[in-house]
Amino acid sequence: MKRSEWSDEQLERLLSEMPQIKDNRKPQDIYQNISTKVNKRRKTPWLVPSIAGIAAVILIIMMGPSFINEMNSGSESSSKESADFANETKEAESGMMSMAGKEEARMAEDTKKEAMMDITSEQKSTYVLWEEDLENKTLLTFTVPISSAQFYTTVSVLTENDGRSPIDKYNEYIPMLNHLLSENYNIWGAETFALDYLRFSEETQSDGTKNIIATIPAEANTPSFSPTLTEVFNITMTESFRWLQEEYKKVVYMVDGQIGAEIGQTGIVEEGVDLVSSTQKGYFMYANKSSEKKFLSHSLKSYDTIEEAFEAMKLEEKRGDFVLNPSIPNEMVYQLGHDEGGKNLTISFQSTLENNDEYIFALEAMLLTAKEFGFESVTFEGDIDKVGTISIGISIPVPVSPNPIDL
Repeated sequence: MKRSEWSDEQLERLLSEMPQIKDNRKPQDIYQNISTKVNKRRKTPWLVPSIAGIAAVILIIMMGPSFINEMNSGSESSSKESADFANETKEAESGMMSMAGKEEARMAEDTKKEAMMDITSEQKSTYVLWEEDLENKTLLTFTVPISSAQFYTTVSVLTENDGRSPIDKYNEYIPMLNHLLSENYNIWGAETFALDYLRFSEETQSDGTKNIIATIPAEANTPSFSPTLTEVFNITMTESFRWLQEEYKKVVYMVDGQIGAEIGQTGIVEEGVDLVSSTQKGYFMYANKSSEKKFLSHSLKSYDTIEEAFEAMKLEEKRGDFVLNPSIPNEMVYQLGHDEGGKNLTISFQSTLENNDEYIFALEAMLLTAKEFGFESVTFEGDIDKVGTISIGISIPVPVSPNPIDL
């Protein structure tokens, strides 16, 4: 029989067969003996084992294999649990580190965005091109419909100065512009350049003046144009090219090699249109509801005086169900004056100026309007030094053109 299979009765019988141990000393002697040893250093227990200790050893020897098996089983279970716990702990730590890394990356991205916003706020917006912007560049301007052709805006594109004339570049850049406007139509609300079916070239007259030649394909069937298409055609022609620095005199229409074209159902054959730089129009603000991008949009009518134009620019410009927003804040108070030659306009503000986007847009709209009335420079007088890039208190040249965009 294996020791691990002994029954409780056999173990009891084995213990009863062991010799009995008796201590014949009196209790007083035992107490006295213990008292004398209390203050002595305690002896190491394993040096003098008691009989009970010996019995315990015997029991462990007899029950050892069973106990060890149970211990091994428990140890294996404990080891497995420890391993599982370690894995779970490792996964938790890994997850926490991953979450911490993502949070750190998010915070870094937020900090970067805030920094970019700070930089953007410091770099004030502008809605016009200035003379210095044209260095080593060629300017192209395109007038396009907005608000279902109820109003129009002119956008400016700067191209590299490669020796070609601006008119030579129009045929190349019109498709690029229309691609950009098509992609952003739902955001900006500006339609494509309507005359993309034309070919443009230029000619120089004997007196040195330059004209733009617009070749109209016969299949365009311009005599059948509706009143709306006729207006789009005419405004696109008169507004697009008058901003160019080469000072073209007129746009000449040509069909099948012959000068002249009938535009719309008027029966009138027109040789072309004259390009006029000073139209005495005001500038309003157009912004599509789904976008924060703003455009300077000229009025359809001309005004008798610049004072009249500025007052109109404090109000909405309406046409049917469509509206252009005011470009000048209603609370802005000013007085106008000009020099004897009529080339420099002075605008003295009685109200407080602010260096923010609203006032940048307002002052640039006033500058473009001054250009439309033949002024070459404007002096703003107010209570601050600058609004955006516009210096207050000194004469500044009027802008070159409105609404710069990048292709």
